[in-house]
Amino acid sequence: MTLRLTREQLYELVWPEAMSRICKAIGISDVAIAKHCGKADIPIPERGYWNKLHVGQKVTRTPLPPRDLATINLIEMGGALPPELKARITGEPGIDGEPENIDVLTERFRKRLGKVSLSRDLTRADPAIAKLLNRDETIRQKMAASSFHWEKPRFESSYERRRLRILNSIFLAFARVGGGSAYIRDREAREISIRGPAGVSITLGSPKKRQARNRRSDDADAKDKLGATG
Repeated sequence: MTLRLTREQLYELVWPEAMSRICKAIGISDVAIAKHCGKADIPIPERGYWNKLHVGQKVTRTPLPPRDLATINLIEMGGALPPELKARITGEPGIDGEPENIDVLTERFRKRLGKVSLSRDLTRADPAIAKLLNRDETIRQKMAASSFHWEKPRFESSYERRRLRILNSIFLAFARVGGGSAYIRDREAREISIRGPAGVSITLGSPKKRQARNRRSDDADAKDKLGATG
């Protein structure tokens, strides 16, 4: 069976008693439920919490942080919710209450993300960028081995390297705050998505050729400029 809970409902379950008892009642391992909590930014009792509580020491429940655009709000896991646990949660399992304002969620995420600095180089490359760089290196090796190899590396020019550095900075920043993994749809890295609770799609390349009074601008000018759409 698949059990669906909102982020707040899972938080309500993992704090009243030891995780091992909750997991046994649901039919899921404590490791699995801890991973679900981690992905949804749900705090869980620290090691020794229950021992301190049982001997009368003061303990503090960690509040549930407010969610933002990158926070999972619906958790799916194996198992079933027995009546005694269902009575502890607010609302029906997996049914969220009043939806939060998208602008509020966006602002929270912007604050958590902070300033995104441009990568100086690509020595620390996101996996999606590393895949492109590795492909270019494979092409170079094939070119060195055979003069008949027709395909050329795609990211050697300063323009293309700068474009990859921008993308790399965005990808690493999103990964840092749990915003999802990057996916590059095409070989030229023009169509990009960042997967996660709130997916983002962008296109990063040369801006369109200017029209009318700006006709003097041509494709050669555009090669040094970058334009993004999302």
